[in-house]
Amino acid sequence: MDSRVTVRFYSVLPLDAAHPTFEATLKKLVGLADDPHRELAGGIAIQASHLKHDGTRYSGDLVRIQSTNLPSLVETRASKPKKLPLVRGAGLGHHTAFIYDTSLRILAYQITKNSVSLSHFNSYLAAACGSKFFAFNPVIKASELKLLNTLNAKTFVVKVADPVKLEAVEDDEKRLRESLLNLREIAEGMYVRVQVGLGNKHGELDRPKVTGLIRWLLEQRDKKKGAVRTIKVIGKDSDEEDVPLDFIKWQLGASEDLDIGDMDPEQNYKARSNFVEEVIEKYHSELSNYKR
Repeated sequence: MDSRVTVRFYSVLPLDAAHPTFEATLKKLVGLADDPHRELAGGIAIQASHLKHDGTRYSGDLVRIQSTNLPSLVETRASKPKKLPLVRGAGLGHHTAFIYDTSLRILAYQITKNSVSLSHFNSYLAAACGSKFFAFNPVIKASELKLLNTLNAKTFVVKVADPVKLEAVEDDEKRLRESLLNLREIAEGMYVRVQVGLGNKHGELDRPKVTGLIRWLLEQRDKKKGAVRTIKVIGKDSDEEDVPLDFIKWQLGASEDLDIGDMDPEQNYKARSNFVEEVIEKYHSELSNYKR
């Protein structure tokens, strides 16, 4: 398991105000602790463990179960690699700790290379709890968020070096990934930079769609997928001046190397969950003032 633990914050809202809240969905998930396993489209298997509701916080560990394309087994330095034997129905677990604070209405989520993506978390909740999809909006620093909310978003800029390795689940993600792949292949370049804008046309970019793509690209960057280099929105302020917002620099969260390599799963989860709590406490004041 990767010892580098990264935690990011997200504001979670139903895509339709008439749908159940995220808190109500997590409450239902905690009630399914005896039946936490779900098979998703594309052969993705996920189950939740350590589900808990304590005061204002829901917490747990999401596990993506890998049963195909397994690494090989090398028993000694001189031996040849062999197929890794697993008991029938078993798999390797890739873990993601999370805490949702109902008083802050903020999700603290562990981002790890092979773990449960937010898109798959969405699908898992839909399968396990019968919920509708949620919007996971990245929490950025307060000063920059204030800027974003006052800007007329005109241009979306993305730079990616290895788009083939991006993990796309939702339709907008797949479309952007395919566009990046096609452009890089045409020019045979080392990276591809895409700028989508309105120019002098009235109006602004579709905020929900752009926010979803920003969330996905930030997550891919934290998971070291695709070599994402740039995620920016350029907008017009009240004086019609261009103001760039750099989401890579301004996303709220933290990373740390934890000594968890030799821990058993129980100890491992406790160490990761404790770190998630520490990051929440570190940014608690700023999260309390976060305006959705």
